[in-house]
Amino acid sequence: MDKVARRFLNGLALAGLLAVGAWAQEPSGTQTTPPPANPELQNDKREIRKDIRDIKRDRREIRQDKREIRGDVREVRGDRREIRADKVEVRQDVRELKKDVKEHGKGSPEVKADRKDLRGDVRDLKKDKGDLRADKRDLRADKRDLHRDRKDLRRDKRDLHRDVHQARRDRRSH
Repeated sequence: MDKVARRFLNGLALAGLLAVGAWAQEPSGTQTTPPPANPELQNDKREIRKDIRDIKRDRREIRQDKREIRGDVREVRGDRREIRADKVEVRQDVRELKKDVKEHGKGSPEVKADRKDLRGDVRDLKKDKGDLRADKRDLRADKRDLHRDRKDLRRDKRDLHRDVHQARRDRRSH
């Protein structure tokens, strides 16, 4: 009988412990309601989310600017290539003009037409060089702007990190 009583008491004690444990884990009425929201903390969270969105938008814009700059660099290279080819053509036209002057004389219609074409080619070449200089200037300005944007992004990320850190401190202290 001793053995049966001991098992009965052990079972009863175990059932009691389980019941007490379940009762302790059951949420009471005060625990289910969220703690009163601190408007300052809510505001901080909202600002942090906005800052994160702004940083992501800035990153996208920087990537787009990089792509545009790469395209502009390719375009400038192509323009330089075209100007070099035009210079070669102008030099060839000058040689042909000298050759035509020897063959036909200075006042011949062929020489006059060649001179007119040569003047037009030189004028176009000068204009192309001016356009190339302007493109290079714009490209340098775009690169400066990109550098400033990257700097601003780094500063914004640093500020965001500080804000998040401060918000965590504020949550712990409240």
